[in-house]
Amino acid sequence: MRVPFVNLIHRYLATIPGALEYAWSLGREACIDGRLDGWVATMIAGAKLGDITVYAAPRLPEGTRETAQRIVEIYNRQNPRNIIIFSAFLTILRDAGAHASDVAPPRLPARKRSMRADTIPELPKFGDLDEQTRALLSELAALQRLEGTGLVPSLYLHLATAPGAVAVAYEAIAKSLRDGVIFDRVESVRASADAAACQLIPAVRALPSATYDRRAEIAQVVASFAERAIPSMVVIGHVLARQFGE
Repeated sequence: MRVPFVNLIHRYLATIPGALEYAWSLGREACIDGRLDGWVATMIAGAKLGDITVYAAPRLPEGTRETAQRIVEIYNRQNPRNIIIFSAFLTILRDAGAHASDVAPPRLPARKRSMRADTIPELPKFGDLDEQTRALLSELAALQRLEGTGLVPSLYLHLATAPGAVAVAYEAIAKSLRDGVIFDRVESVRASADAAACQLIPAVRALPSATYDRRAEIAQVVASFAERAIPSMVVIGHVLARQFGE
């Protein structure tokens, strides 16, 4: 994915033998041969994300703004790809015809990073943030309709490392979340992701045994990302790219 961090859904899947390798195997070839990028371009163009108003917010100091801009840029590269791959994975997890396999998915060799791991700050823990920032992040998650998932999107957590960036993000997107403008675009994003995901689903749906045994639990977690958090973050990320890029 060419990103310098491991995000929340990947960390969860890595705790289940074979789950992360299997999910990644679904999209690996499409990522390498460029099809994934083509599907992402179609998704973004179809959602007309450039039409969403960016509401005025205080301008950050230049160095801080550049950090926030880099953070958003990296997430905007990763999130659309993740929603496609995890939508395919979710379809297989929910398929009554899926079965267990004792053949482990291939462990993919590590590839050279195309950017240093210190390109953006380390992802902080929610509990380590100050009270005001935690309150803003919790309100954004609520506005994003993530109640009951326990999720605070990692883009927001990363922005908390750039002083003032969370407050600026809140000013830029809160009204569009309240008015439903963000969610008007989410259905388009999900439809594009589902159409692309169909092309990644293999004819034989053989899940690693440990993944198969926990498929109901995994499906519930993956759904909270693929159907709720990530689609809206695709939209929000492109609004924030305009905010921090100007």
